Amino acid sequence: MAFNIKNMKPIRNGKHEQGYYAVINKHKYIGDFNNVIYRSSYERTFYAELDTDPNVLYWCVEPPQLKIKYFNKKKRKWASYFPDAFCVKMVGGVEVKCLIEVKPKSKLKKPVEPKTNDSKKMISYQRRMDEYNVLDAKRKAAVDFCKIKGMEYIFITENTVKPKK
Repeated sequence: MAFNIKNMKPIRNGKHEQGYYAVINKHKYIGDFNNVIYRSSYERTFYAELDTDPNVLYWCVEPPQLKIKYFNKKKRKWASYFPDAFCVKMVGGVEVKCLIEVKPKSKLKKPVEPKTNDSKKMISYQRRMDEYNVLDAKRKAAVDFCKIKGMEYIFITENTVKPKK
């Protein structure tokens, strides 16, 4: 059976806030509005913005029809990337299609190698570097995909959305 991100249920008591977002404007949501999973407070807040923004005509979360192939250097194989969201919005009277990834700003910065050769610091650095490289490969593949499809690719960070406590 092939991996499907929609089969990944929210994790209770996990590292990040997760759950099901209750769609308000069901006519705007593409897909099953009873199964809108958020995997962070940033995503939950951003989905609420998409849902209630009058300029957003349609939106969906982790659209399976927009699977993007990228090469994972660490695993040395091709993998699939499903952006966090897709939306169609009106900007100055023009429809704009967007693929959106929601990540903390810290994940977008290349990690700095530790100055000391401490094994714990080096392991942590390598883990963060691996995460950064995967995210960068996904970003590059998504930018190319969007160019071909006439779409915008956008990263949303805590600078854009502020989760409500």
